[in-house]
Amino acid sequence: MAIGIGKFWAAINTIYKAALDRKEEEKNAALLPLARVLISFSLSELEEFEQHLHEVLFAIDGEDFFDTSGQTSGDGFLYCRCYVVAKGLEFYNHVLQNPSLMPDQEYEPLLYVASNAWAVKTGNKADDWPFVSSISYETGCNSARWSELNPVELTLEQVAEQHELNYQRALSSVVHAYRKGYFEQVVKLLKQYRSRLSEQFSDMLQDAQSQLRT
Repeated sequence: MAIGIGKFWAAINTIYKAALDRKEEEKNAALLPLARVLISFSLSELEEFEQHLHEVLFAIDGEDFFDTSGQTSGDGFLYCRCYVVAKGLEFYNHVLQNPSLMPDQEYEPLLYVASNAWAVKTGNKADDWPFVSSISYETGCNSARWSELNPVELTLEQVAEQHELNYQRALSSVVHAYRKGYFEQVVKLLKQYRSRLSEQFSDMLQDAQSQLRT
């Protein structure tokens, strides 16, 4: 079953919101209800959840949000955006429509909840999850909402470097997925970069497609 944006927000809504503003141990516990939901998802549903997470974080990546967040670094601003998402759809929409409401609070653990669920379901390490989103939530990647030189000193050249880094990470994930026999994931990732593939990865794509047909 596909994870639409409504089901994504329904899952996010299970987060224990009151704990987000408490001590560190309680902050981490806030994710337990969401973690249980994600473990019940299929592997493809986990990927769709993560894709939606990238998209909603990307939408509030911008200079106008950064200016009122109180943050001074790209990572800090990313974690701040995670807090906005973790607070739920209503809070998120208020901030999206009025960037001056951007809070000076962070919630980094949201970034890892889906990969941790994948690790529990597959018995692998969370860092080995081969999924790579088609969009980046890193600060500055939503270039339409940033000036050429923004307050976190991220230039357009650095944004391009981030996209290149995402590409290299995707290729690393492809190799891992291919060795594990995750051919559907291999095809999905390589098709995103078909025009840039070397002969080696073009052959890998053809082989993965062949494996899926058998």
